[in-house]
Parts: sequence; structure tokens; C-alpha cells
Amino acid sequence: MKVLPSGAYAPKTKIPVRGSHVALLATLILCSGLARASVQNINGELTPSDFLATDSTSKTFYYDLYELSNPTASSVTVTLTIDAGALLRPWAAYWSTPLLPTPDWESPTDIYSAADNTQSSATPGDTISFASFSLPAGATYQLAVATQNYNQDGAQLDTYLLSVDGTGVEIEAIPEPSSLPLPSTSIIALEGDAVPEGGGTFLSFNSPVVNDAGQMAFRAFLAGTPGGTFDDRAIYRGTSSATLAKIVRTNDPFGGDLIGEVNARPVINQLGEIAIYAEAAAAGDILLRSSADGLSLTEIARRGDTTPTGDGEFGFFDTVAINNSGAVGFYASIDNAANPDEFEALYKSDGTTTTKIVRSAQEATVVGDTLIIESLAFNDAGQVSFYADTFGGDVVLYLGDGTSLAELYRNGDPVPDAGGGTFNFPTFPTMNESGDIAIGTVIDGAPGSDSGVYRTVNGSFEKIWRKGDPAPGGSAIFNTYSGLPIINDSGEVAFLAFLNNTPNGIDDNGGIFATDGTAIVRIAQERDVVPEGTGRFWLFDDLSFNNHGQAAFQARLRLTSNGNSNDEGLYFYDPVEGLIKIAREGDTLLGSTISSSLATRPLTRPPSTPRGPA
Repeated sequence: MKVLPSGAYAPKTKIPVRGSHVALLATLILCSGLARASVQNINGELTPSDFLATDSTSKTFYYDLYELSNPTASSVTVTLTIDAGALLRPWAAYWSTPLLPTPDWESPTDIYSAADNTQSSATPGDTISFASFSLPAGATYQLAVATQNYNQDGAQLDTYLLSVDGTGVEIEAIPEPSSLPLPSTSIIALEGDAVPEGGGTFLSFNSPVVNDAGQMAFRAFLAGTPGGTFDDRAIYRGTSSATLAKIVRTNDPFGGDLIGEVNARPVINQLGEIAIYAEAAAAGDILLRSSADGLSLTEIARRGDTTPTGDGEFGFFDTVAINNSGAVGFYASIDNAANPDEFEALYKSDGTTTTKIVRSAQEATVVGDTLIIESLAFNDAGQVSFYADTFGGDVVLYLGDGTSLAELYRNGDPVPDAGGGTFNFPTFPTMNESGDIAIGTVIDGAPGSDSGVYRTVNGSFEKIWRKGDPAPGGSAIFNTYSGLPIINDSGEVAFLAFLNNTPNGIDDNGGIFATDGTAIVRIAQERDVVPEGTGRFWLFDDLSFNNHGQAAFQARLRLTSNGNSNDEGLYFYDPVEGLIKIAREGDTLLGSTISSSLATRPLTRPPSTPRGPA
């Protein structure tokens, strides 16, 4: 359901509705006490994420739900009109006895048989109207706007304009419940458990990553192994303890050699394939990709292999990423190149063919630049975005696919908004499936407005915010960013930021925000009460953000019930459900108590492994 101007991105407020049920209501009118116009117009849109209705034959169709309330002391005459978009065959109904919420209102609900009145048209883009009716004083009616087409008949969904003529009537849209399951806890592995392949027990864990299917990959240190320190490190993957399987372990045979080390965080795609760089006992660095079933490994590259262009050999590997086609993007140093300035490069490989993306001193867009490559992000289209320094002192952001290389950003470029100034120093980019990126950046030549967050749309930068812009709520203004802004496939951006002009100074000047580029929503801010009610947010870290607009983050807390024994937690945000605690120090788990530090990893695959030690 969309009930705001196109592109708007508004927070929902939780309001209790009828007993134990909770609905999420977006109020579409001004606060009570102000005069209301007789006619109120609402721009809506039917989408596949809306409520699902059924009829007596169990066929289903989508609908939006509204509540019409009369808070006045006398009856009001109401007239309803729906102007359908060009593709929509409109259907609408209202009932005087509220039908929803039901005990399971995410299941298809029969709204047809309960209706007091229905109107419809088989003509796409038509207008339908109800005869005027009386809305009694203090009464609440419910209204559904739907498509006449059944889903299985190829329903055409489109926008519509709902007009409500009734002086004093209040109109509230009921957003659909989240179609995604709320967070639940699954135990993948426990310290002391036997490893699935035998020959040891789990000693400790680190570097977890998880995909949308709930498959988690992680690195583990083992105890009680037959080979001691020679076979006590491994990578595992699973959705539960029952499905947990070894991907690779030190001292495993591979390619006529033995795996000598697995010292980097794995990356995982939506198929469950994992990419990791490891070390072979004799040959040195090796880059591996697991199969989707986890039963086999493919060698992507090995130290000493000749580079695809034939000039030099692969040295060590570092940053690694994997997309949903199973292609692996990676950084490699170059040994024995004819030109010593060509000492590093980025490549992508499908497991058979390796393609160069960029090589230092070869593809720089300014003649004479020699690139020092610092990061990479990799998408399903095979595009790689990366950050590079030049020997000339510039910082440049590029987008390449092995055929072309485009320069997106260079320090000194003019900032493309009315605030003026020039770009100076960006964060590493995050990238979506369209090849658009998000960054935070320092801005020169604009005192008082010298930092900001930007995204690209079709390759051109546009402002999300810059220092001095108003932050959501109150008189606060944005000051600077923290960490990497994250862009999802819809172009929405989530970020951590520090604020000025907050009511409590440094006690509430940090927060987490999200935007679609039109309106910025506050997810959480320092001094906000935590959703479980005991404590307030203090510091934020480890932000992640997915294609559903959901976020996860780590938070330090203060004013807690047990001091520093329950002052750290993991939290989840859903645009409809709001903030939800995932886990917190002091919580009971498996008959014990969570006592150690907590950390999140991305809700979807990370853009890449980090440079340097994992």
C-alpha cells in the first residue's frame, strides 16, 4: 500500500487496535482539533505486498484497507469515489461492522460476503462511486479498495485516487502486516559440540555471514583434533545444527597439496556458494569457491598462475566477493610484471574464465595515474565498483565490468547540489544490482557544510544529505556520517550519522537513518528507549541493510536494569513492525545467560571480505 505522494518514505506508528491486536496506522490527516476539508484525496497504489482477500470460491485478490471514523457528535453524510489508474479494474467495498484485524489477518480474508455495499467496474481506468451514506457519531467503518481481477487471472495492479467527501471524517490507512517472518533464533553450532565431519569439537567462532535463505557460513577454531594445530581451523555452513557441514578445513587434501590455512572471513551468495582465500601448504595463496551443496571446491586462482593478460603472475589474494551467478571478484597482487608499477589488479572469474577489471598503471582514466586499489563491491551483473588512490594523490571511485571502466568520483570534482564545494575524501563504496553506489564524503570549499552522504542514480551523484540539512524530528541537523552508507537494490540508503542541535547534546547526537532519496526516516537514536523497555540506546555499530528496507545493528546501552551486565544488544528494524530486540547481554539462552559481546553481520551477503587481517 502506498498512501503518500510518489517516492515518499514515511515511518509508521504502532497504535493498539481493539484488544490484543496491534495495527500499524499511517495517519493521513492533520491532528484532531483542526478544521478538516469536506473532501479528502488519497493517492494509493495496489501492489503484490498488500492484503490478500478471498471469495466463496477461494480465489484471491489484493486490496488496501482504510478506516473511516466520525469523532463528531452528530452523523456525517459520506460519499466515496475511486478513480482507477489506467491498468486497474477497480473494486471497492465498505462495512459498518469492522472486519479486521482477524486472528490471522495475513491469511486471505473473505471481505466480499461481509460487505454492506460493493462497487466495481470491469473497465480498466474506470471511476466507481458509492451512493452517499450516513456515518453515525462515534462510528468507525472499514473500506477496501481492490482489483476486480483475481491474482491467478493476471491481475493488473496500478495507482488510484480515493476521494472521501464528509466534513469531519477521519481517514486512516492500515498498512499491511509485514509479509516477511520476524526474527527468530536458530542454533547453528555451540562450543563443545562435535564437528560434523568428526575429529574434534568446536572451540570458538568468528566471521559469520548469512544469506537470505538463512544459510550461515563461519570460521571456527577446533579442539581435540587428531592433527593438533595442523587441522584445527575450518569453514562451515548450515541453517541449523542438523544441516551444518564442513566446507574446508586445514590439512584437507586439495589439488595435490594440503590446505595450510583458512584465515579470512568467507563470503556467501544466495545459492549458498562460498568464496574464500586460503593457503595451500606448498603452493601458498589459493582462492576457492564451494559448490551450492557444499560438497566440492573449485579453484579460482592460485599464487604463481600466469595472469589473464600474460604479463606477470598472481601473488597474494585479498578482498574477495561472490555474486549470485557464482562469479567471484577478487584482488590480487602481481609478481614479476614487466612494469613494476603494475603491482596489483582486480579480476572476476566464473570458475573457468578469469577477466581483468583493472590493473594498476594500465586503465587509469587520467594519463600517468598509477592506482593503489583499496576495496571492491561486486554485483550480479558482473560490475565491480572500487576505491583507488593514485600516486598523484587523488582518490578515485570506479565502476568496471571487464569491458569498460568508468570514473564515478575524483577528489576535486564539483559537488552536484546547491551547497557547492568539491568532493575530497570518500568512504569505500557500497553498490546495488543496478550498479549504483552510496558513499559518505568530505566536501571542500563549503564551510559549515563540509560532509555528506550521496548516492548515484544511473551513474550520476545526488545528495542524500549534507551537513546542516535538517534531520528527522525536532530541530536537529546532520553533522557528519559514521561508517559506510549502504544502498539496497531499490536505491534506498541506510547510514549512521552524528547530529547537531539535539536536545541533549552529545547524549543524543548519534542515530541510524534510512531514506529512499525523498524523505529520511529515523530508525534509532541515542537516548531512545530500547524496544524491550529497560535501557536507552547509547552507541551504534555494525549496521546492515537489505532489499526489504530492514536493518540490523549492534548497540551499546545505558540506564539499564543491571549496569554493564546487560548493556549491549542486537536489534532488528522492519519498516512496518518497527524495532525488535534480537538478543541482549543478560538474556537467557539454552539454559544459560548471554554474557559476551555481540556483533552483527550483513542480512544479505556482504559486498566483499575486508582488506587486511579478518
